[in-house]
Amino acid sequence: MPSARGVDRFEVSTRDVVRAHEAIRDTFAPHRLRVRGSPENFAYRQATASVGGLAVDVLQHTMSVREDVDPVHDTWIAVLGGGDLEVSHDGEQVRIVAGDVVMFPQGAAFTCEWRRLDLHVVRVPTSEITRRAAAQSGLDPGEFRFEAITPVSAAAARYCRNSVGYLHSLFAGDAPPVAEPIFRAAAIDAAAAAVLAAFPHTATGTSGAAPPGQVMPAAVRRTVEYIDAHAGEPLTLADIVDASGIGPRALQAAFRRYRDTTPTAYLRRVRLDRVHRELQAADPTTDTTVAAVAARWGFAHHGRFAAAYRQAYGRTPQQTLLS
Repeated sequence: MPSARGVDRFEVSTRDVVRAHEAIRDTFAPHRLRVRGSPENFAYRQATASVGGLAVDVLQHTMSVREDVDPVHDTWIAVLGGGDLEVSHDGEQVRIVAGDVVMFPQGAAFTCEWRRLDLHVVRVPTSEITRRAAAQSGLDPGEFRFEAITPVSAAAARYCRNSVGYLHSLFAGDAPPVAEPIFRAAAIDAAAAAVLAAFPHTATGTSGAAPPGQVMPAAVRRTVEYIDAHAGEPLTLADIVDASGIGPRALQAAFRRYRDTTPTAYLRRVRLDRVHRELQAADPTTDTTVAAVAARWGFAHHGRFAAAYRQAYGRTPQQTLLS
């Protein structure tokens, strides 16, 4: 069984501004520092613990500074215990006050400013979050991204804030639970769950079509292509799920988000469109009938088919055939 020595710890307490920001640089990311005010009463304390890619930090900084931070790729969430913090990214400025939760921007430079700072941080590999988001939603991992650095609601912020406290507690003591692999895996799950629940992202399972220009996940594209190519065959939901490469619940959620429908409803719509095209192309003087065309595309109940057709095209199938 791994001992507490499996947890790496780093602590620093200094009144030297340069030493403090060397520690911040080495722990977090390279940055350019602009100091404001006198360093005469400056104090900095940092306590960091990490294991298996998961890390927690407590930072206390008593001086007004501005940091221009290089892009980071792990996911950092933080609770401001005291002081004030402003994060600027991509033309947006977000002011954080005591008790607030923030997620630092990923993949692009950003700026942090504060006059006094007491910050509790959790850092987790983004790959762990992306993997869980993809499994839950069917989103292609390459298309996952967060869409804001503040929580979606006060309840989400409260949940995330409690999760940060819980994750810090797992690193406490001479025999921290997180040193054990089973607890570490659970801790990473807890961190990922908190981040995915609290902050908006592209895998959020909401009803409605994707925003204009948003790329559909690969699983949805595969399913659409499969249905389009095999709509004339006796497909089952199991066939469609197998073609998607993800589970049925994840596929349903992804279709609702990106197509505003379900896979089976999309199949019916494709088949209805094929009937419509065939009726448009048919010669009404031949023995072509609406019933035969509808049956060929899997519509056995004429009344339900006719109603769906009229709702979709504003006329009866017979009128289309004769036009």
